[in-house]
Amino acid sequence: MKKQLLIILLLNIFGLSVNAQCTSSPKGLKATGFGFSIPTIASICGIEVNVERSFSGSIPVSDFEIRVVKNNTVTGLNYASNLGWDTTDMVVTYGSNSDLWGTTWTPAEINNSSFGAAVSAGKNGPFSSSGLVDQITIKVFYDNSTGIVNNTAGNDAITIFPNPSNGNFTITFPDITNNGSIEIYSALGERILSEPVSLTSKKEINLKNISRGIYFVKVYD
Repeated sequence: MKKQLLIILLLNIFGLSVNAQCTSSPKGLKATGFGFSIPTIASICGIEVNVERSFSGSIPVSDFEIRVVKNNTVTGLNYASNLGWDTTDMVVTYGSNSDLWGTTWTPAEINNSSFGAAVSAGKNGPFSSSGLVDQITIKVFYDNSTGIVNNTAGNDAITIFPNPSNGNFTITFPDITNNGSIEIYSALGERILSEPVSLTSKKEINLKNISRGIYFVKVYD
């Protein structure tokens, strides 16, 4: 009888797009339409906004509001800094891979064309100065780990622990396996491991220098 098991070790990647639509107003700049396509089963871990900006004029301008945009509404924590902008272009990062900006997110909200970021600047005094924004990019970090899916016959149960994993894990079988084998494939179909399994009820696997991603484990007996 052939048994086959599908597992997902770990997937934690980010999407990146700079093809946003920007609209300006006296209140600042709003960039939306980034075109993300995050899987619907993913969990959003963090959002990072990168702003390339400078200023021209007599005195420096500084951040007034740096926020995210959800459903076309400016929302979340304000990450404005009181540091002045420079006269030369500089990229400044707000948020991180674990920062949700004080709100909750679903993949649908990120994928919506109304998702984005809002940037505005202010100045002290009556002098003439202007804030200049060259581009706004957004990174969205998400976890697509979905655990283990078993495809076995009867009441047999093959388990893998831990999962997600850093590449070191143990496969256990419901009974002693005779002259079996284990094969591991990447999401692209490349076989990265093939080992025999004989006269044992478990097998320890150590995948060195393995990249994060989705891996398929096939167990034959």
